[in-house]
Amino acid sequence: MSGYWSGSPFSGGTYMAGSPPASGGSSGGSSGGSSGGSSGGSSGGSSGGSSGGSSGGSSGGSSGGSSGGSSPLWTMDRIKALYKQYLGSNYEAPESEGGWDSVLQHHNTSLTSESDLVTWLQKPETQAAAQASQTNVPIDMPGLPEPVTPPATPPATEEPTEDTGFEAVTPENQVNPIQIQEIYQQYAGREATEAEIEWHTQTHPISYNDLLNWATTAPEVAAEYELNVTEKQARYDEGLAIINDSNLPDDQKELWRTLYENYDGDTVDVQQILDTFEKVKTDTIDPYWQGLIDLAEQDFRYQLDTITGRRERELETEQATKEQRLKGAQASLEARGMTFSGEAVEQLGTRSGTGTAYGEEGTGLLGQQSRLISSASAAEYARQTQELGMGIESQLGSAGLGQFNIPDYTQVGTVEGQLPTQQEGAQASYLNQLLRNAYGVSQYNQ
Repeated sequence: MSGYWSGSPFSGGTYMAGSPPASGGSSGGSSGGSSGGSSGGSSGGSSGGSSGGSSGGSSGGSSGGSSGGSSPLWTMDRIKALYKQYLGSNYEAPESEGGWDSVLQHHNTSLTSESDLVTWLQKPETQAAAQASQTNVPIDMPGLPEPVTPPATPPATEEPTEDTGFEAVTPENQVNPIQIQEIYQQYAGREATEAEIEWHTQTHPISYNDLLNWATTAPEVAAEYELNVTEKQARYDEGLAIINDSNLPDDQKELWRTLYENYDGDTVDVQQILDTFEKVKTDTIDPYWQGLIDLAEQDFRYQLDTITGRRERELETEQATKEQRLKGAQASLEARGMTFSGEAVEQLGTRSGTGTAYGEEGTGLLGQQSRLISSASAAEYARQTQELGMGIESQLGSAGLGQFNIPDYTQVGTVEGQLPTQQEGAQASYLNQLLRNAYGVSQYNQ
């Protein structure tokens, strides 16, 4: 409906149907402009007609009242409010076309009514033109009835707005982004997107009660919630199974499960983390530490070969020395004619001419001396092998001891070994880094 305002719509004016009267006619009121009519009263300007009252200017028609001038139809605040309400809160009048001043002047000059302006702003072609130069393009939201935002107070001559079933949106009842997130999380099982928040707050503003009613009654929302819950549980169970079935140490599994349960683990691709870890572990971490382990093994083998070789030579030397001393003693006794004497028995025991046992094991003093020498070298050999075995267990662990055949070595116990422990520590450190990045956790107890 087209029409015009008689007086200001914001100060008690009246909305009139049809076109405004021509400026050269007669008027029962007052005018602050100039005209070609006559005036029946006094005027601050010239008049071409008659007037029944006084005027602050000259009038082209006849006037029966007085006035100090007419008020503008539109204010800048009201123009901006309507444009932003229907074209988006980010809309700005193009500066290339004169900006807001040009828009205000146009509507005041054209005497545009509020209903006509609202109708024009709601036209697809108007919104399309606005969208072409702005960033606030409306988002299609299937399944959600479009709330109707009633325009500002309509002129008295318009018919009442049809009841749409939605509340009139006001600053007091319009839903805000925080409330939108709470409703989506509770009833849709997910967070609202930026596009959805913009839809509910700018493109099609809606009250909190209407959005809540839609969320609690729309079948598609309930279906989405059930789907999200089911899929979330399935993703959670699948990820937990991957962690439990992995070859990771138990302590690392426990740490991962803790993160998984406490930091929304179903949104994290567990298999991708595990695959990344295994690749870096296989290609980088393990080769480095295996290189160190190989060097340690080579060093231990060299030490073992040195010790066992020395022991073999010592035994050969001891045996040769023993035989040499025995033959020397026998020759000396024989030369002196004492082969069957008591001295021979004391020196040689069972190896004397009489064959009589003497001393420990019956081999005489000479045999006893040989045994003392052998015992001392055997004790040194045992000490060296024990130290070597302990060094291997300390560096490589008890599991790494099996490849070394160390005679008479007594294993310390179940030892992890420094190098395997450091290797596992490097693996754990890298895995923890992957987990912290994946779950957005700065640190946690390792």
